[in-house]
Amino acid sequence: MKELKKRIKPFKTIIEQIDSVSFSEEENISRCKAKIRLFDGTFIWIWEKMESGKLVSYSYYWFHSNENLIIGWDNAQHHPEIKTHPHHKHTENTIQESEERNLEQVLQFISSIYNQ
Repeated sequence: MKELKKRIKPFKTIIEQIDSVSFSEEENISRCKAKIRLFDGTFIWIWEKMESGKLVSYSYYWFHSNENLIIGWDNAQHHPEIKTHPHHKHTENTIQESEERNLEQVLQFISSIYNQ
């Protein structure tokens, strides 16, 4: 939890609270699952897998308060047609290239939308 709080601290202007978080560790593998609520009622589901301190799998899904998807980022091995494969983002009706590849980059992207 400490590590997550440290990572999201630069984005405290958009983050209202951490609703839930769970961590698991075994040998060199750690997993984090969390739900972060933003100031406007939207929320982000976070799932990360680290191996030896390196982010190997991620999923960050941003939803409206009614649970409709805004944008979801992940690096699942589907959508090989995407130039940034395996990194991509889901919107309501499309799959797009994604330059956002970790939680901080996703939060920066979201923050930039609010600051337009």
